[in-house]
Amino acid sequence: MPDEECDELVQLAKDSAVQGWWEAFKRDLPKDYTTFIGLEAEAAESRVFELQIVHGLLQTEEYARALILEGRSRHGAKEIGQRVAVRTERQKLLTAETDPLHLHAILDEAAIRRVVGGPEVMRAQLEYLRQLAELPNVDLQVVPFVAGAHPGVAGSFTVLRFRDKRDDSIGYVETIASQLFIERESEVREYEDAFERLARKALPVGDTMNVIVAAAEMI
Repeated sequence: MPDEECDELVQLAKDSAVQGWWEAFKRDLPKDYTTFIGLEAEAAESRVFELQIVHGLLQTEEYARALILEGRSRHGAKEIGQRVAVRTERQKLLTAETDPLHLHAILDEAAIRRVVGGPEVMRAQLEYLRQLAELPNVDLQVVPFVAGAHPGVAGSFTVLRFRDKRDDSIGYVETIASQLFIERESEVREYEDAFERLARKALPVGDTMNVIVAAAEMI
């Protein structure tokens, strides 16, 4: 076996023995969700579109808590707290000192206009979006209402791209009851194409910041 392949297998063996931070939550969270968290942690780029809410990697703790509380009212305070903690921990991917995750997030304007958690929480959330958009590895765009129909009207989705080019990109969709992985190459391409068309429909970064500031002023 060539030395390069041997070294790679040795590294894989070492990595397999290292537990991710999310292992502590595996007993209390859906299996597919923790699988996604692990894949996200290994990804080089996450391309996300959100139709109605701010994406999890961009949420403040207060916004996340309000969102989870309303969406999962049948669950107790402990599980809600765990889910908020997981979202907070996931966000560290964006500020990692080495190889931070490149996040390209496209939000429908509805996501920044929907007041979650009350005016104070929402204003803080919009300010947080503005701050995160200043990170060199974060690209944030908004699709304005005036853009009309667009490829994302069917729902939110994520496409993960990995550092190792031999690892195929995957798609991920959350529903109320479960999570869905899209792995077939032709189907992943459909999501990639939808994302590219959304990026063309969306406002450029500068105009996106103007819309976010305007939304905060109207709350």
